[in-house]
Formats: sequence, C-alpha cells, structure tokens
Amino acid sequence: MKQTNFRLPEEMDSKISELTDKFGLNKSEIFRQSITIYLNLLGEVDKLTNIHELEIQKPTISNVRSRDVYYLNIDKLGLSIAISSSSSGGIGPKKHDRIDVRGDVLGSYIMRTALIKLLVNDVKPNVAILNLSNEKDPTGKEVFEGIKKIGKIIGVENYILGHSEERVETNQTGVSVFTIGLKDSSQTTKVELEKGDKLLCLGKPRSGEEIIKKNSYFGLKNVEKINKMDNVKKLIPVGNSGIRKNLENYLEKKKTNYEINKGVNIDLDKPAGPSTSIIAITDKKIAANELQKITRDKQVIKLGKILN
Repeated sequence: MKQTNFRLPEEMDSKISELTDKFGLNKSEIFRQSITIYLNLLGEVDKLTNIHELEIQKPTISNVRSRDVYYLNIDKLGLSIAISSSSSGGIGPKKHDRIDVRGDVLGSYIMRTALIKLLVNDVKPNVAILNLSNEKDPTGKEVFEGIKKIGKIIGVENYILGHSEERVETNQTGVSVFTIGLKDSSQTTKVELEKGDKLLCLGKPRSGEEIIKKNSYFGLKNVEKINKMDNVKKLIPVGNSGIRKNLENYLEKKKTNYEINKGVNIDLDKPAGPSTSIIAITDKKIAANELQKITRDKQVIKLGKILN
C-alpha cells in the first residue's frame, strides 16, 4: 500500500476521532473506508458540482412558540424538538403550603399538564425533567415518583431529576417539570376551520384544591384517542385565562369569528388546570356523545359554533 499524507480541518479531525472511539477502528481504516465509499459514489453519478466546496454542513436551528409549546426546528434533519412545561408553588407536603397534598400526587398533576400540551399537538413525549426549589430528599424524590408513574402511562422513557435546593431549608413546595418530544416537521398540518364547526368543552374548568378534591383530570390515553379522531380538528387545553380567552386567542390568529350558545351553564372566564378542561373544535357532523363515550365521566358541554 502507498502512504499518503493530507491535512484536515480540526472539526473534521475531531469527528473522525469520535468514530474511532465508537467503532474501535483506527484513523487509517476510517479514511480508507470513507474514500472507498466516496469513489463508489463517483462511479454511480455522471456529474458532481461544486466538488471543491464539499464540507460538513452545520444544521441550522430556528425556534418558534405555539401557545404553550416551544419548537426548536432542526432544518437539515426535518425534525422539531417540542418542549412543554408546567410548574407549581405553594402546593405540596411542606408545612406552609397553601394546599396540603402528597409529593407524588403533586408530581402526577403537573406531569399530566405538561404532557397534555404535547399530546394535543401530535408530539410523542420522550423526556421528562424535574427541577426543584426544595431539597431532593424527601420532597424531590416523592414528586419524581408521581412524574414517573404518569409518564409511563404514555410511554415516556427518559427521566431526569435536575436542580434542587440543598443549602437553604424551605417551608413551601416549588417545582417545575419540562417534557420533551420529537416531531417530524413535514407532518405539520394546517387546521382548516369551516362555518358551522362545533365548539365543545370537555370537562369543567377546575384549579388548585378543586382538582384534588374532585379528582378531576383527563386520562392521557383518552386525550390521545380524541386527538386522533378524524372529525376532531383541534384540541385546546384551557389554562389560567379561562375558556373564552383561550378560544379567542386561537381563533384571532385565524381571523375567525364564533358564537356561544345561549344558556351555556359554565363559567367561560374561570381559570383552569389544562388537565381538567379542554376545548374541542370539531366537524359539524360529529355528535357530542361520540366524545362522551371516550371521556366517560367528564361532561361534554356544547359551547357554540364557528361563524366563518
């Protein structure tokens, strides 16, 4: 064999070193196989342009926010990293918490909230990260158990117990959770609304102590089922702004008007935990009892309809 010497950019040399560690090959073998593949490629094509400009292309990353979900779009790969979050303060097992509840119960509720935000946007969650304003043991571990219990229902595989406060003794609970999933950028579909589309509310808005006392939340599997129904166009979790504001914020971007049915027996402005109440925009042909079969004990309320 003939020996050949050549220079490489530091970045490329670093990547080759990574390959040697990964596959247990020396650099000479990496070079030989790479050149062999390249020469075979040249034999398969009639013409290559800009041959002298070939280089490792860095993917460009852009970010966009869609309501409660942030997307990091990796353009070269056609993938988006979707990130949602939820937080809580003054609720938990600490002596000065305003609402007294076990740590695992708290973890289960904030995890549901973060997961639902991804599920209604067709994102499969894969990672959950818990950060604490309290000590890791026992508070953090208790909350973490609740997070893992709920995450397993929907197939979350990776759990990270992140920052905790170990130097200062705390007397109120403060936690936040981030959930992360991947989405194929090419599969993003535009929601087309039509005159007469129905506005439904799945479940009554509840928050804080109400949620815990009434055990009022949506099963994650049920959210997935409803979101996959062909005649369900959009699911909007109700947050602190209430039904009316959340609906208006969504429809305003689409320059769409709506009307609320007379005599609707629900507080349209009441804040809600996103895991307790969800707005559904559906095809006008759908019957409310189709959703009721899935939500079971959660009331399906006919809110109104799309006007244009």
